Amino acid sequence: MQAMIKTILYRALGFSLLSFTTSLTAQTTDSPNPEKAEQSPWLFAPVATSDPKVGTSAGFVAGYLTHFDKQSPVSTFGNASTYSETDSWYSVFFANTYFGEDKHRLFGLYIDGKLRNDFDDFANAGIPLQTSNTFDIYMLRYQYQLWENWFIGGQAAASDIGVSGDNAYSSIVAQLVGLTDTKAVGMGLAILYDTRDNQNSPATGTTFDINNFAYRQSFGGESSFDSYTVKYHRYTTIFDKHVLAARLSGRFSNNAETGGLSSLDLRGYVGGEYLAEHMTVAEVDGRFQINKTWGYSASAGMACLYNNTGDCGNYDNWYPSASVGLIYTIKPVDKIVLRAQYAVGKDNNDGFYLNVGHPF
Repeated sequence: MQAMIKTILYRALGFSLLSFTTSLTAQTTDSPNPEKAEQSPWLFAPVATSDPKVGTSAGFVAGYLTHFDKQSPVSTFGNASTYSETDSWYSVFFANTYFGEDKHRLFGLYIDGKLRNDFDDFANAGIPLQTSNTFDIYMLRYQYQLWENWFIGGQAAASDIGVSGDNAYSSIVAQLVGLTDTKAVGMGLAILYDTRDNQNSPATGTTFDINNFAYRQSFGGESSFDSYTVKYHRYTTIFDKHVLAARLSGRFSNNAETGGLSSLDLRGYVGGEYLAEHMTVAEVDGRFQINKTWGYSASAGMACLYNNTGDCGNYDNWYPSASVGLIYTIKPVDKIVLRAQYAVGKDNNDGFYLNVGHPF
């Protein structure tokens, strides 16, 4: 189910909210700023994606920003909705809150919608597949600051996903590869180490996030399996005003059926098309400032999808990605940006993304 959440957020919202589901970040400096009184607490921005496999989608992110106290980072409440030319749509409601002088962090998410997939090469098996998915997904995470920069807590998620083939052939293939209606309910731990200087556009610092979901039939789901996610992010300021961001992360599953497998977490690829038990990715993202409002970006990354560690010795299991784009600051005080990005991968994979926030 985590792979499904990532796929939906990837297409509907972009990577800024995708990062919310995997690490509740901290703004470790929050000095008084007279501009805060002048900046509107409301956020509205367009989002869009376009690639030859899933078509073009467009929508918006609308949110309300507030500080519960002077020491806590900005909290965000909002909705993001998109509609695509393939008759796919999403409506995502989210709340990302920090309170009690940043000792308490609570994140909630609800997603409703329909996703139409047209895969040329599903699961890297040379199989064309066209499916329609309906879904209801809920997620909740709470973390408490045990000591400086360290947070620990728990998380829970539930999903009800319906899958149907768009034609007789796809219906048969979907059954054979295990893409069927499913309900999943999971709970787990979430541990975070964070020294970033800002929540939305960090210039310095490090994050280390480790969390898991134990999906169990005893919780009300239809299957029992485990997933584990580990993320390391590093941010470095170069030449006074530019930022070099790097990440190394992985997702690992155990006893998962098709819906619980790991998918690619790289721009340029369709989420959910390539699957395996495990995924490891490394990426560098350069964020170069032209002036206070405008900037540009360039990134390069590589991911491996594998069932066994030896599988990464096969080039077919590696997926490179490169991208370039523009950055526009829409909320200067809270450093919220809008990014337009074009990314390319192997095997004719590419895509254009207009998203709120940095990819990580």
